[in-house]
Amino acid sequence: MNDNKEPLKVTAEDSRKLVVETDGKEKTFYLNPIRTMWLDVEWATLFVGSSSAHMSMDYETREVQSTDDDRLEAPKPRISGTASLGRSSIAVIGNKETRSKLLHVGIHQYDYEQDAALKKESKLPPAKTAHLFYVEHDWEIGNKAGWELGLYVEQSLMTQLVDAIATKRIKSLKLGIRFNNIYSDDDWAPPSMSADWFTRPDERGSTLVGAPVGYLDSCQIELEQVDLRKKEDAEVDDPSDLEPQPEPVNPNVIALGKLRESVDAIRSTIKWTGGLIFVALLLMLIR
Repeated sequence: MNDNKEPLKVTAEDSRKLVVETDGKEKTFYLNPIRTMWLDVEWATLFVGSSSAHMSMDYETREVQSTDDDRLEAPKPRISGTASLGRSSIAVIGNKETRSKLLHVGIHQYDYEQDAALKKESKLPPAKTAHLFYVEHDWEIGNKAGWELGLYVEQSLMTQLVDAIATKRIKSLKLGIRFNNIYSDDDWAPPSMSADWFTRPDERGSTLVGAPVGYLDSCQIELEQVDLRKKEDAEVDDPSDLEPQPEPVNPNVIALGKLRESVDAIRSTIKWTGGLIFVALLLMLIR
């Protein structure tokens, strides 16, 4: 993380609006707009893995320590992919280099009942199911710069997603997410219009502090089309095939038509020949 970035030049701010000076011009951003962020998943890869949550390391002795139960947890599925904002984009306010239409999406299985019980015992609110943040390039860790979206879904939804991807029956996957602590450049844009999204960095320019969190509001899975018509109806693939076709023409009718044309041609020839003979005889009489 680069801590040497210049802080935002905020010229005005209230509970719903933020005015920032960028490139000598003022631009207004609106906090928590009444709209859903829609994402179209373009690529999806299915992973299954497990890890041990009972091991730790003593950093003084560099020895791995474990509890009585250090076995691996039951394997859990995870989906990794790329999603597009379509006509919209997302960026960190004051940092044009972070603007992008693509986000890396990680979908994880989440046990709501277990989490609710733990949070209730600790007197904490339930965890959010969507986390959005920008990660800068870090050669030490090996990560690339880009936007990351983490989603946590119930087992029933995860099972459907895994089955649709594993069997390759999925045609499209559309996600709708409602965020808190996120900004937009248009506070009243209707859902049919595109509006860009923004996150606000902290005083040091960090994009992780105060990152937007929210809830998965919609998950639409389109599966491959199945033909449910009866066999006799399925034979007609194109509705235009149902239009009445012209009856075939009788070959005798075609022959009679051609004969009539020939007779008319002969009549015309006889008329011209007779006319020429008459003119020749008339010239002979004149002489």
